[in-house]
Amino acid sequence: VASPATVSRVGMIYLEPSRLGWRPFFTSWLANLPLALQTSEATALLTGLFDFAIDPVVEYVRMHLAEFVATSQVHQVKQLLDLFDCMLDPWRQIMPGSTGEHADASTTSSNDDASGEEARAPPMPSKQNTKGWLVSLFVFSLAWSIGSNMANMQRKKLDGFVRTLLTGVH
Repeated sequence: VASPATVSRVGMIYLEPSRLGWRPFFTSWLANLPLALQTSEATALLTGLFDFAIDPVVEYVRMHLAEFVATSQVHQVKQLLDLFDCMLDPWRQIMPGSTGEHADASTTSSNDDASGEEARAPPMPSKQNTKGWLVSLFVFSLAWSIGSNMANMQRKKLDGFVRTLLTGVH
């Protein structure tokens, strides 16, 4: 265990994760989005979704629902980001140095799978469909990450709360 004098000489600052919150973790994740989503529109949309929903949903879970295993707010957001991130593959088709234009189905890469048939990456949604896709992926990820750690009856309550929150009735 380091003394306060040692810590100050080395310039370390310890912060408890609960005091730091989920936003620095989200900001770091946001900076590593696929190239096609590194636009002001996409980052503003994602930031707005997270700012709007995370705190009320996590608070509702803490106050009204029972988790199988208690998790921190940062862990819940990490689960959400991991699930959300794994569904961003269609937007990863653009490589660094490209024009950043959305690909159509005919330009997606294909690989041979174990059966010998060609497998195609799903086409990237068009720019006009990207907003809808991102909102849908966010809601799906929210439900299946934060809601994954509770019994079915608790999930139904969470579902009702999220629906109410997203419709603006809350």
